[in-house]
Amino acid sequence: MERSKAVPDLGMITYWEREIDGYNTGIIKANKRLKRGR
Repeated sequence: MERSKAVPDLGMITYWEREIDGYNTGIIKANKRLKRGR
């Protein structure tokens, strides 16, 4: 039971890490664009 539970949890962690990384890079890019515009 524990092993089968750990696998999806790891998958979710890596998935959310990718989502958060993409979100953060998007914010950084948007900030750079705003600074260039001004």
